[in-house]
Amino acid sequence: MAYQTGDVILRDHYNTFATGNADGTANNAVANINTVWGVGSGDKGYGQSTTLSAVNAGDVVTATQWSTLLARLNSILTHQAGSGSGITNPTAGATVTALATISTNITNATTNRANFNSTRGTPTTTSLAGTWNSATPTTYQQIRTVTFASSDQTRYFFNAGGRIALSFSVTNGADNSKESAWTALLGTKLATLNFDFTTSSRTGTGGTLTTDGSAIGFWDLTTSDQTLIRLTDTTAAYTTNYVEVLARISGTAGSNGGLGNVITFTINYNDAATDTVDDAINMTINANVVVTPPETTNLTNTWGSVTAASGGDTAAAASTFSISPAVSGKTSWNMATDGALSLPSGTYTITPTANYNMNVKMWGAGGGGGGNWSGASGGAGGAGGYASGVIALTASTAYTFSVGAGGVTPGEYVTAGDGGGLTAIKQGSTWILVAGSGGGGGGSNQANGGAGGAGGGTNGLAGSNGRESTAGGGGTQSAGGSAGSGTSSGEVGTQGAGGAGGGATGFSARTGGGSGGAGYWGGGGAGGTGRMDESPTSSGGGGGGSGYYNSSLVTSATLTAGSGTTPGNSGDSARGSAGAGGAGGTAGSAGTIYIY
Repeated sequence: MAYQTGDVILRDHYNTFATGNADGTANNAVANINTVWGVGSGDKGYGQSTTLSAVNAGDVVTATQWSTLLARLNSILTHQAGSGSGITNPTAGATVTALATISTNITNATTNRANFNSTRGTPTTTSLAGTWNSATPTTYQQIRTVTFASSDQTRYFFNAGGRIALSFSVTNGADNSKESAWTALLGTKLATLNFDFTTSSRTGTGGTLTTDGSAIGFWDLTTSDQTLIRLTDTTAAYTTNYVEVLARISGTAGSNGGLGNVITFTINYNDAATDTVDDAINMTINANVVVTPPETTNLTNTWGSVTAASGGDTAAAASTFSISPAVSGKTSWNMATDGALSLPSGTYTITPTANYNMNVKMWGAGGGGGGNWSGASGGAGGAGGYASGVIALTASTAYTFSVGAGGVTPGEYVTAGDGGGLTAIKQGSTWILVAGSGGGGGGSNQANGGAGGAGGGTNGLAGSNGRESTAGGGGTQSAGGSAGSGTSSGEVGTQGAGGAGGGATGFSARTGGGSGGAGYWGGGGAGGTGRMDESPTSSGGGGGGSGYYNSSLVTSATLTAGSGTTPGNSGDSARGSAGAGGAGGTAGSAGTIYIY
């Protein structure tokens, strides 16, 4: 029976409002008072102990029970918005009528569960500082941990409106122009970083917001670091210096949809500006933790005490790794002293000496152009896609960095171009970051061949059809690109590799189909077609491979597809000449991985 004025009010109505189910059992998926007020699940629940009891079958719903339900609802609404429901409590002996707005109020209380009425509790500041002292400063790192007694208490804290903040300032930071620049960056430009329910925010003005992680809050955390902010200095001579804050969670998640009970903030200070004789640093960086609990006028403290601590302040050169085979004669690379590293075509094993958040830009390889023959142009090879991000590397763990070769071309002949090779970062069998490579162009014989598809991006692009054969499809996030058809069919792309194009050997299949570009999933190969006595004829281009990033290991990720023979993010100077698709009769350019 519906809950409306004039009808009998059933215990089912009361129980649904109180617990979510008519029989009085808990249902956290339905708007109800106990889910918001009590333990709840995940991002619902303030952890209050005075939850409502269900009414058993056959029992009368008393005026006292209705009044208690309204009291809990009013406490929730007052916490959220400053005022209650406005519903008058029923009294014993009065006529029983439906409370017309109660259902709407409970729905609103659930929807607005993260809201609070302007005020929080009293902040507690834990002062934590470290001294950065270096004649040739490069990097400095501070770690701050915030620990709750349990995962549920962590949930209650943020669900009810609690806030964690990092407060920045510098003391003894005016000895030279570099210290003055850091003092302004840490205090004026980044005064405070606030960390809330599902957002983060800074106070302070100025600087260049290189990475904006303001959409990341507590309920977005994972066990891998995510960048909340990277703020780059705008002071002349120091525009390469920046501060960044990353966050992750650990500890036991519990059984109520929690994430853990220990939040770790990693603060990286990067000083890449060229040092002069007056650029030594000896200053104290204060990265204090400010804990502001929820209000306790309408709620009782269910989140317990919160402990903030330093996890270490170091100027260690964490951005150091071994590399095999050697690059530029070096088997060990220190980002602070050796600078950025561009990897040419090949396969490398990189092993960091410490936990390290590596900044990476990468371009997939370009596909080779199809062969020019008898006055016609082979199809152009597709360009490579672009991928970038910050990769959380683990100390002493070997990672494979593969940089794909450009697709080869037959030059002046009717066969097709090859797709670009694989440009990817993996750890064992785990895929981390991939830039899709372009497909090869189709072969020609008195008719122009079809172009290869560009690499992804999330998905690779399909190639263009030839005169008689169809192109290969682009790779996706879950499957290789489809195979093209013709006299000789192409092959479907596979994970990590493009499919082969239909052949062009001897005098039978006279023009070859372009091969697919490699990627997370490779592009499909185009069909080959035509006999020598059936010219003019041409074949299609291979599909581009897809890009990919592992969201558990990569933050600030970007995937951009190429377009035609132009690579994704082609204007970035770090690309050099990498990733371009080859014109007919021309090889594609190799990919690259740029570490900075």
